[in-house]
Amino acid sequence: MDSGGSSRDQPSDPWAGLTELERLPLRATRRVIARRLSDTWRDVVPVTLHRDLDVSAVTIQVEGGGPRLLDMVLHATTRALLATPAFNAVFDGSVRRVFAEVNIGLAVDTPKGLLVPVLRNVQAMSMADIGTARRTATDLVRGWGHSAADLIGGTFTISNLGPLGIDFFTPVINGPQVAILGLGRLRRQAVGWSGESGVEPRSLLPASLTIDHRVLDGADGARFLQTLQQHLDALSGDEREPLSR
Repeated sequence: MDSGGSSRDQPSDPWAGLTELERLPLRATRRVIARRLSDTWRDVVPVTLHRDLDVSAVTIQVEGGGPRLLDMVLHATTRALLATPAFNAVFDGSVRRVFAEVNIGLAVDTPKGLLVPVLRNVQAMSMADIGTARRTATDLVRGWGHSAADLIGGTFTISNLGPLGIDFFTPVINGPQVAILGLGRLRRQAVGWSGESGVEPRSLLPASLTIDHRVLDGADGARFLQTLQQHLDALSGDEREPLSR
């Protein structure tokens, strides 16, 4: 908006009269994050789809001392990626590379900023293996004991903000990957699904899937979330073996 004055009337620092509490240049880690997110925002055409995932069956296992819910979601997501490999891919603007191996980046909040360690070859892991790999990767980056190699080579990313009280959000794709799945906080709710009679309490996990619309369409994203739901339903049985060897 034009304030009516000439440029000569404008102070060089409009905030010069304010009391600064601190003035901090971005740390190296945050500068890298800022640069990569800027690159992604400039290049990617993001579309985010939101839906509740019904995890009623798997939470019974969790509450009974079974695997962590996040580990079960990692397991089911890996199955969904194997079934829909177009999401297990990277795109450089001209060529999309689709992979057989599933390397899931897991966004981790650390004292020095957001880091995304990569869990490699998750398709070859049992549920117990997934839990061990997740804990190891999380502890490594929070203790700043990782190397640059631990943060590269991901084919898909999951960001879990549920522990911070967030329901739905718009996760930013970790370029050049083509999709990212955001998880919200688990809730119990009485639900009456369309086409079904009656209302019953269900455990619902909010999911936010951002896709790169240059290579994936909204319908593709919707089908991926449906496939993820199907594989979460399948985990209500005793499915703890590796997906492949």
